[in-house]
Amino acid sequence: MKQIFKAITILLLLSTTLYSAQTGSASIFTFFNGVALENNEVLIDNKYKQYTDEDGSVEIILEVGKHQIEIFSKDENGANLGYAKKTIEIKDSRDTQVIVTFNEDSSVPHVEVDVPLGESDTKTDNTKYVGTINGKVVTSDTKKAIRNARIFVKGTSIDAKTDDKGEFSISIPADRNMSISIVHSEYSASTLNNILVQRDSTIETLIELTPGSMELEEFIGLAQKVREVLRGVLLKRRE
Repeated sequence: MKQIFKAITILLLLSTTLYSAQTGSASIFTFFNGVALENNEVLIDNKYKQYTDEDGSVEIILEVGKHQIEIFSKDENGANLGYAKKTIEIKDSRDTQVIVTFNEDSSVPHVEVDVPLGESDTKTDNTKYVGTINGKVVTSDTKKAIRNARIFVKGTSIDAKTDDKGEFSISIPADRNMSISIVHSEYSASTLNNILVQRDSTIETLIELTPGSMELEEFIGLAQKVREVLRGVLLKRRE
Protein backbone atom coordinates (compact mmCIF):
# COMPACT_ATOMS: atom_id res chain seq x y z
CA MET A 1 0.00 0.00 0.00
CA LYS A 2 2.84 2.38 0.86
CA GLN A 3 4.51 1.68 -2.50
CA ILE A 4 1.29 2.45 -4.37
CA PHE A 5 0.88 5.72 -2.42
CA LYS A 6 4.52 6.61 -3.15
CA ALA A 7 4.06 5.96 -6.87
CA ILE A 8 0.93 8.13 -6.96
CA THR A 9 2.78 10.93 -5.15
CA ILE A 10 5.65 10.83 -7.66
CA LEU A 11 3.23 10.95 -10.58
CA LEU A 12 1.43 13.93 -9.07
CA LEU A 13 4.72 15.77 -8.55
CA LEU A 14 5.80 15.07 -12.13
CA SER A 15 2.50 16.26 -13.57
CA THR A 16 2.63 19.42 -11.43
CA THR A 17 6.16 20.16 -12.70
CA LEU A 18 5.11 19.68 -16.31
CA TYR A 19 2.07 21.92 -16.02
CA SER A 20 3.95 24.62 -14.08
CA ALA A 21 6.80 24.80 -16.61
CA GLN A 22 6.81 27.98 -18.64
CA THR A 23 6.57 27.37 -22.35
CA GLY A 24 6.75 29.25 -25.62
CA SER A 25 6.89 28.21 -29.25
CA ALA A 26 9.26 28.14 -32.21
CA SER A 27 8.02 28.64 -35.78
CA ILE A 28 10.61 27.36 -38.24
CA PHE A 29 10.50 28.05 -41.99
CA THR A 30 12.78 26.44 -44.59
CA PHE A 31 13.35 27.59 -48.17
CA PHE A 32 15.55 26.75 -51.14
CA ASN A 33 16.03 29.56 -53.64
CA GLY A 34 12.96 31.17 -52.07
CA VAL A 35 10.72 28.10 -52.49
CA ALA A 36 9.24 26.36 -49.43
CA LEU A 37 10.74 22.97 -48.56
CA GLU A 38 8.22 20.32 -47.55
CA ASN A 39 8.97 17.26 -45.39
CA ASN A 40 12.37 18.50 -44.20
CA GLU A 41 13.66 17.11 -40.91
CA VAL A 42 13.96 19.47 -37.93
CA LEU A 43 15.80 18.05 -34.90
CA ILE A 44 15.42 19.76 -31.52
CA ASP A 45 18.01 19.34 -28.77
CA ASN A 46 19.19 16.18 -30.53
CA LYS A 47 16.08 14.44 -29.14
CA TYR A 48 12.84 15.47 -30.81
CA LYS A 49 12.19 15.21 -34.53
CA GLN A 50 9.60 17.13 -36.57
CA TYR A 51 8.97 17.61 -40.31
CA THR A 52 8.00 20.74 -42.21
CA ASP A 53 4.58 21.01 -43.89
CA GLU A 54 3.71 22.16 -47.43
CA ASP A 55 4.47 25.76 -46.41
CA GLY A 56 7.98 24.68 -45.40
CA SER A 57 7.11 25.38 -41.77
CA VAL A 58 6.76 23.63 -38.45
CA GLU A 59 5.64 24.96 -35.05
CA ILE A 60 7.04 23.43 -31.87
CA ILE A 61 6.09 24.02 -28.22
CA LEU A 62 9.21 24.23 -26.02
CA GLU A 63 10.12 25.12 -22.46
CA VAL A 64 11.47 28.59 -21.81
CA GLY A 65 15.25 28.79 -22.30
CA LYS A 66 17.82 28.01 -24.95
CA HIS A 67 17.40 25.13 -27.41
CA GLN A 68 19.41 23.79 -30.32
CA ILE A 69 17.72 23.21 -33.65
CA GLU A 70 19.13 21.35 -36.66
CA ILE A 71 17.65 21.35 -40.16
CA PHE A 72 18.47 18.60 -42.64
CA SER A 73 17.35 19.95 -46.00
CA LYS A 74 16.42 17.71 -48.95
CA ASP A 75 14.56 18.27 -52.20
CA GLU A 76 11.43 16.36 -53.26
CA ASN A 77 13.63 13.58 -54.68
CA GLY A 78 15.55 13.13 -51.43
CA ALA A 79 18.76 14.83 -52.63
CA ASN A 80 20.64 16.72 -49.91
CA LEU A 81 20.44 20.49 -50.20
CA GLY A 82 22.21 21.53 -47.01
CA TYR A 83 22.40 21.52 -43.23
CA ALA A 84 21.91 24.25 -40.63
CA LYS A 85 22.35 24.35 -36.86
CA LYS A 86 21.35 27.19 -34.56
CA THR A 87 20.76 27.87 -30.87
CA ILE A 88 17.52 29.75 -30.25
CA GLU A 89 15.91 31.31 -27.20
CA ILE A 90 12.31 30.60 -26.16
CA LYS A 91 10.38 33.13 -24.07
CA ASP A 92 7.27 32.55 -22.00
CA SER A 93 4.04 32.49 -24.06
CA ARG A 94 5.81 33.96 -27.10
CA ASP A 95 6.81 32.70 -30.52
CA THR A 96 10.42 32.66 -31.75
CA GLN A 97 10.57 32.68 -35.55
CA VAL A 98 13.40 31.06 -37.48
CA ILE A 99 13.76 31.45 -41.25
CA VAL A 100 16.36 29.20 -42.89
CA THR A 101 17.18 29.85 -46.55
CA PHE A 102 19.34 27.53 -48.63
CA ASN A 103 20.68 28.89 -51.92
CA GLU A 104 22.05 27.24 -55.04
CA ASP A 105 24.99 29.67 -55.18
CA SER A 106 26.05 29.36 -51.52
CA SER A 107 27.17 26.42 -49.40
CA VAL A 108 26.24 28.29 -46.20
CA PRO A 109 22.52 28.77 -45.50
CA HIS A 110 21.17 32.11 -44.30
CA VAL A 111 19.54 31.76 -40.88
CA GLU A 112 17.42 34.59 -39.48
CA VAL A 113 16.21 34.27 -35.89
CA ASP A 114 13.57 36.61 -34.51
CA VAL A 115 13.36 36.46 -30.71
CA PRO A 116 10.20 38.29 -29.57
CA LEU A 117 10.46 41.01 -26.96
CA GLY A 118 9.35 40.00 -23.47
CA GLU A 119 7.76 42.35 -20.97
CA SER A 120 11.10 42.84 -19.22
CA ASP A 121 12.71 43.84 -22.54
CA THR A 122 10.49 46.87 -23.01
CA LYS A 123 12.63 49.91 -22.24
CA THR A 124 10.30 52.71 -23.41
CA ASP A 125 6.61 53.45 -23.38
CA ASN A 126 6.60 53.60 -27.20
CA THR A 127 5.59 49.93 -27.40
CA LYS A 128 2.25 50.88 -25.82
CA TYR A 129 1.40 52.91 -28.90
CA VAL A 130 0.64 51.43 -32.27
CA GLY A 131 0.16 52.34 -35.89
CA THR A 132 -1.57 50.41 -38.66
CA ILE A 133 -0.30 48.87 -41.89
CA ASN A 134 -2.82 48.08 -44.60
CA GLY A 135 -1.17 45.97 -47.27
CA LYS A 136 -1.82 43.92 -50.35
CA VAL A 137 0.28 41.00 -51.60
CA VAL A 138 0.33 40.26 -55.33
CA THR A 139 2.38 38.24 -57.80
CA SER A 140 5.26 40.05 -59.49
CA ASP A 141 4.31 38.81 -62.97
CA THR A 142 0.51 39.05 -63.28
CA LYS A 143 -0.20 41.30 -60.25
CA LYS A 144 -2.79 38.75 -59.14
CA ALA A 145 -3.76 38.79 -55.46
CA ILE A 146 -2.08 36.15 -53.28
CA ARG A 147 -4.34 34.49 -50.72
CA ASN A 148 -3.10 33.02 -47.41
CA ALA A 149 0.32 34.68 -47.47
CA ARG A 150 1.60 34.81 -43.88
CA ILE A 151 2.74 38.12 -42.40
CA PHE A 152 5.27 38.21 -39.55
CA VAL A 153 6.57 41.28 -37.72
CA LYS A 154 10.03 40.96 -36.19
CA GLY A 155 10.14 41.40 -32.42
CA THR A 156 6.42 40.72 -31.98
CA SER A 157 4.05 37.75 -31.91
CA ILE A 158 2.07 39.07 -34.91
CA ASP A 159 1.17 36.27 -37.34
CA ALA A 160 -1.45 37.33 -39.89
CA LYS A 161 -2.70 36.01 -43.24
CA THR A 162 -3.92 37.73 -46.38
CA ASP A 163 -7.57 37.36 -47.35
CA ASP A 164 -9.10 36.36 -50.70
CA LYS A 165 -8.15 39.76 -52.12
CA GLY A 166 -4.55 39.41 -50.95
CA GLU A 167 -5.11 42.13 -48.37
CA PHE A 168 -4.15 42.36 -44.69
CA SER A 169 -4.28 44.90 -41.88
CA ILE A 170 -2.02 44.73 -38.83
CA SER A 171 -1.19 46.98 -35.88
CA ILE A 172 2.52 47.31 -35.06
CA PRO A 173 4.54 49.22 -32.43
CA ALA A 174 4.65 52.89 -33.40
CA ASP A 175 7.55 55.31 -33.83
CA ARG A 176 10.29 52.74 -34.39
CA ASN A 177 11.72 50.85 -37.34
CA MET A 178 10.24 47.38 -37.79
CA SER A 179 10.85 44.47 -40.19
CA ILE A 180 8.01 42.58 -41.84
CA SER A 181 8.40 39.15 -43.49
CA ILE A 182 5.93 37.75 -46.03
CA VAL A 183 5.90 33.98 -46.60
CA HIS A 184 3.96 31.72 -48.97
CA SER A 185 4.68 28.15 -50.04
CA GLU A 186 4.39 28.91 -53.78
CA TYR A 187 6.37 32.15 -53.82
CA SER A 188 9.73 33.56 -52.78
CA ALA A 189 9.78 34.97 -49.27
CA SER A 190 10.18 38.73 -48.91
CA THR A 191 11.28 40.96 -46.02
CA LEU A 192 10.57 44.68 -45.72
CA ASN A 193 13.02 46.50 -43.43
CA ASN A 194 12.86 49.89 -41.70
CA ILE A 195 9.07 50.15 -41.75
CA LEU A 196 8.13 53.15 -39.61
CA VAL A 197 4.54 53.96 -38.62
CA GLN A 198 3.74 56.93 -36.44
CA ARG A 199 1.41 56.67 -33.48
CA ASP A 200 -2.27 56.30 -34.43
CA SER A 201 -1.47 56.66 -38.13
CA THR A 202 -1.95 54.28 -41.08
CA ILE A 203 0.26 53.51 -44.05
CA GLU A 204 -0.50 51.57 -47.23
CA THR A 205 1.90 49.15 -48.91
CA LEU A 206 1.92 46.89 -51.97
CA ILE A 207 4.11 43.77 -51.79
CA GLU A 208 5.09 41.69 -54.81
CA LEU A 209 6.19 38.06 -54.49
CA THR A 210 7.97 36.14 -57.24
CA PRO A 211 6.43 32.74 -58.13
CA GLY A 212 8.78 29.87 -57.29
CA SER A 213 8.31 28.37 -60.78
CA MET A 214 9.69 31.56 -62.37
CA GLU A 215 12.88 31.34 -60.34
CA LEU A 216 13.23 27.68 -61.29
CA GLU A 217 12.75 28.50 -64.98
CA GLU A 218 15.35 31.27 -64.77
CA PHE A 219 17.80 28.88 -63.15
CA ILE A 220 17.17 26.16 -65.73
CA GLY A 221 17.49 28.69 -68.53
CA LEU A 222 20.79 29.91 -67.13
CA ALA A 223 22.04 26.34 -66.80
CA GLN A 224 21.18 25.66 -70.45
CA LYS A 225 23.07 28.79 -71.56
CA VAL A 226 26.12 27.70 -69.55
CA ARG A 227 26.01 24.27 -71.19
CA GLU A 228 25.77 25.88 -74.64
CA VAL A 229 28.79 28.09 -73.94
CA LEU A 230 30.81 25.12 -72.68
CA ARG A 231 29.81 23.08 -75.73
CA GLY A 232 31.00 25.91 -77.99
CA VAL A 233 34.33 26.13 -76.18
CA LEU A 234 34.88 22.37 -76.50
CA LEU A 235 34.10 22.44 -80.23
CA LYS A 236 36.57 25.26 -80.80
CA ARG A 237 39.26 23.32 -78.94
CA ARG A 238 38.63 20.23 -81.08
CA GLU A 239 38.94 22.30 -84.24
